[in-house]
Amino acid sequence: MEKPFGENYRKELADDLKALRIEGDMEGAQKVLEEERETTRYKVTKDSHQMDRFILHELGKKEKEEKLSNEIDQKIDGMSQEFKLDEEKKIVFEKEMKVFLENYFKNKSSDISKLKIEALWQEDLDFRDLYDQEEMKEEFGKYIVNPESALLDYESLGEPEIFNPNRDQFFKDWLEKEGRQKNISSVMDYVQKTYKNTHHLPGIEYQKYLFENKDKIPESLKDGYDSYMPSASLRDSYGDWNALYGTWSEREGWVCQDYYIAYDWGPSFRVVLFKK
Repeated sequence: MEKPFGENYRKELADDLKALRIEGDMEGAQKVLEEERETTRYKVTKDSHQMDRFILHELGKKEKEEKLSNEIDQKIDGMSQEFKLDEEKKIVFEKEMKVFLENYFKNKSSDISKLKIEALWQEDLDFRDLYDQEEMKEEFGKYIVNPESALLDYESLGEPEIFNPNRDQFFKDWLEKEGRQKNISSVMDYVQKTYKNTHHLPGIEYQKYLFENKDKIPESLKDGYDSYMPSASLRDSYGDWNALYGTWSEREGWVCQDYYIAYDWGPSFRVVLFKK
């Protein structure tokens, strides 16, 4: 027995379809129409035809959105694979860094007879922990590198941001709250906690990049200040953990240096960051 096709019936059907539309249940709305046609041999009216067109339009949008989402996911997966720091890339990185550090310590006139360059891959650096560690001369040349920053394309990141703890009240409040001294390890830990989610924290690889690319050194790093890299540390010939920094020289280019993390933070020091 066929259902009546009066105004009330059409109104109830329209209300049901409208409710499904508001809920975003396009498949549910399409199912209602199909069931209605099957049980009543309902003749397509202007209202139902418009709703049907709307459903098809929305379903089409949904399919396009899903397709675009899948394409984006595939692209992200591809990029992740491309920049994934696998063992092969680690080996290449460590070989290049070994050459760089050997020359670095030679230029410092260090006794490199006991130099033992070794990479320690570590995402989160705790400089207070490094500060508390005993000196270990047998680990002279061991360095910490962040796998996230190791493969950064610094040329494409543009101008770095400069963080100056000497002018930052939040840092001063943090020191008081944590009961810490204003030394290098405290600054590095504050930067790790405050900026690691919003900024790239350059490390030893950026030190190497600046040293090897004199013509690409950002203008903001040519003001004579000591620019620290917050995502790296290395043991010196005394076996202490040092922070890495560099200074621009018109004659020499980028002058690489390191400084014991227990030393006070100086008035000419600042930290280099890159916005993500």
